[in-house]
Formats: sequence, structure tokens, C-alpha cells
Amino acid sequence: LVGTLVVLASCIWVSAPFADRVPLRTRIGLFPIGGLEKTRVLQALNLYELEFAQTKVVIELRGSKSTRTFAELGIMLNKEDTAKKIQSLSGPGLHVQKKQIIPVLIFQDEIAQNVLQKDFANKMVIPENATLALNPDNTISILPSKNGERINMDSLRRDITEAFSRVPVKVISVSTLQAIPEQHGEELEKTKLFAEVLIQNGLQFTVDDKTFLLPGRIAATMMYFANDAIPAVALSDAKLGAYISENIAKEVQ
Repeated sequence: LVGTLVVLASCIWVSAPFADRVPLRTRIGLFPIGGLEKTRVLQALNLYELEFAQTKVVIELRGSKSTRTFAELGIMLNKEDTAKKIQSLSGPGLHVQKKQIIPVLIFQDEIAQNVLQKDFANKMVIPENATLALNPDNTISILPSKNGERINMDSLRRDITEAFSRVPVKVISVSTLQAIPEQHGEELEKTKLFAEVLIQNGLQFTVDDKTFLLPGRIAATMMYFANDAIPAVALSDAKLGAYISENIAKEVQ
């Protein structure tokens, strides 16, 4: 890829004036763009995009390291804005110092957060939502939420961007921030009350115009909780189906 670009640069060098070219010895990371006609910068970035996506970076948290590509972290190259940044550079002289370009990046924070949270699960305290639990005596308890940690994405974005001013990119250390659970105990009170009423009174249902009662003590053996964004009480389809087959099916035949 680099060889292709060098050939491209050498072929067009003779025909264009100095002022219309990227300054000599200019690079993005290890990718050379010095001497290119400024009108060809976006074309060069199209070649660089795949290399960029597969560039590996080492992330460190509390002594543990994870090697990920920019693609895996949801980091993309903003080619258009990066091209404008390069095209705004002044024209080259014959003797210039190396210049590292810091590209314009697009960060998909949720992707990076999820990937790194899995990579460093043994180094982080993961927040826990409040949940409902059925006790052996058929009472319902609310297990409280617990605060945890999340990756400091502001710091990660800054450090990865600034890393392009240094070649090669070294290890990037990340920090954490406090993470508050999405669901707290108060939000489960209504669901808890519904479950308690169900266990106390049982569940009535109709089959072929006949009404049947599922006793609360039986319902409790089938009960589980969907502790999602909207907490809910549910009964096992398999257990409910087996109960209907054994106790009700004959009565409706």
C-alpha cells in the first residue's frame, strides 16, 4: 500500500507546482502523503482507510493490556475533514522537518465502551441493576443496585487522537469513571407488588369458555423475572403447558 502511494507521488511530482502539493515528509501515522498534489489527497485517504481500520492499538488498564484494531473499537477515519486539514497546509520547501498529521476521527463510544468493558471485566467493577428474586418461602425480595465503573471515553478519545503525533503509537492507558446502574429498587416496587398478589391469589385463565384457577403456590414454582429495562413477571411456558396438560386438558375435551 505504501509502495503504491510512493509510485503515485513520484509520477505526479514533476507536473504540479510546489504550492499545490502537500509539504514534503508529511505522514499520517506511518502513511506518507508528502509531495502529493492536494487534489489527490482524498484519493490517497481512500487507500489509507483500510490500513487505518486495521491499525492496532494497545489499551492498558491497571496493569492489564488489550490489543484492538480501530475498527474493533468503532473508530473511523473522517476522510473529508482530514483531507481539508491536509489541503490547508502550506506548500513545501526543499528542506523540511517531518510532519505528523493528526487525522479527524469519528468515535462510536458505545462500541468502544462495550468492547473494553468485556476486555477488562476482571479489572473493573461492573454496575448491577436492582433485580427481583423469589425466596424459598415464596416471598419476593428486591436485590439492590450497585454502582460500578465505566471507561472514561473523553480521556480515551483525547489520547488516541494525540497518539498520531507520536510514531509509533505506544500503549494508551485508560481511566474509569463511576457508572450508575440504569435500574434502581424503587422502579421494581410495582412489579414486586404484582408478583406478591399473583402468589397470594393465584391466576385465573379461560379455556373454551371455562374458567380455571392456577393456585398461587403453583404459580410461584413457574415464576421468573425479566429484569430488563421494563421489569416484568413471567411464567415458564413449559411449566404452565405441563400443568394445563396434566390438570386441565381432560376437562375441556
